[in-house]
Amino acid sequence: IRGEERTFRTRLFGPHQAENLALAAVSGKLLGAGWEAVEKGLLRVENPGRLERLPWPGGKELLLDGAHNPEGAWALREALHFHGLLPAALVLAFSREKDHRAMAKAFKGLGPVVLTRYASPRSQDPRALLPLFPGALVEEDPLKALERAFGFADRAVVAGSLYLVGEVLRALRGLPPEERWQ
Repeated sequence: IRGEERTFRTRLFGPHQAENLALAAVSGKLLGAGWEAVEKGLLRVENPGRLERLPWPGGKELLLDGAHNPEGAWALREALHFHGLLPAALVLAFSREKDHRAMAKAFKGLGPVVLTRYASPRSQDPRALLPLFPGALVEEDPLKALERAFGFADRAVVAGSLYLVGEVLRALRGLPPEERWQ
């Protein structure tokens, strides 16, 4: 809205999320909502699996982000840098049909990588990805991959596929916190 400047708080992370929320805020106002309603709405916004931060036992942190295409991988990279969320270990799985080379380029240098797969025939064999991720480890089971990632850093990022993020979330819901990585 011309000439107006507003600051809003949100639970979402990442510059790309801020841009999306700014557009939503202006759209809400132009559609007749008052700024107070827009502000309340933005405070309630959730975007599961998109830079979702979860506490982990021992003062560690888990970040979940689909980052399932090159643009998403670059947005995740930018957000990790922007919010000072590095160093972090990455747990990555990709669908077969994705641009693995471009995604590997976006994730390069962010931290140690553990390659895994999600439970679907669409999931790329993690061993086939090793040439794109020199020095990466392979752990077929996503929760075991997460355990290995936490051996490298106090922050782990699960990314590369919304299927992987969903699978990890479902598995974690079934485990009490003290048993999440035993």
